[in-house]
Amino acid sequence: MDRSADTTKLKKNLGLPQKLVAPFLTEGTIARRIVAAAFYGFHPFLRLIMTLYAQIPRELRHYTVRGAWAFWVALHRYLPASLVQRGMSKTLSAETHALTNILWGARLFPTTVPIVRFGLGQMDANYPATRFLKKEIINNPETGVRGTYLHLTPESKPKPKVIFWFYGGAFIGGDVEGNTGLAERYARSWVAMCSLWICVCLQSTW
Repeated sequence: MDRSADTTKLKKNLGLPQKLVAPFLTEGTIARRIVAAAFYGFHPFLRLIMTLYAQIPRELRHYTVRGAWAFWVALHRYLPASLVQRGMSKTLSAETHALTNILWGARLFPTTVPIVRFGLGQMDANYPATRFLKKEIINNPETGVRGTYLHLTPESKPKPKVIFWFYGGAFIGGDVEGNTGLAERYARSWVAMCSLWICVCLQSTW
């Protein structure tokens, strides 16, 4: 199989002309500096929007995000392929094309720490924890360890097994609250095979 022939069919930058996108994707160009300056001017308002959005109840954020995503993916299934299939290959799924058409634009703007923290902190909008989940807060200032135990088994169960959950964020983003629902989801998928607790952890200095 000639793989070189296949690579020529791949589509870069949503299929937009290279002459159009290159000034915005190349470091140090005037176009990129103008976009960055405009972005930093808008950044205080963006932070205000992110703060207000975070105050919306988790359940409402969950249904809003999931509903908007379902609608967006449906558009990519039923609109003409020439319009919505902007990913690298036509063989990609509708979901991949939909995600590409959202995330590609992020390449045009600077990525700031508040934006990273906001994005990773909103994972609970996709995977909210159940309402009556029993949580035990762990906080040991001497070692710098903080985390949360999620109790999913009866207290009478002796020595339940534990999933030790680490979340990413490069020490600048991610939090326990945003990961709790996702960790619980994985734990409950295992509960038929073994008894579990989960430790959503750790914000540690080590």
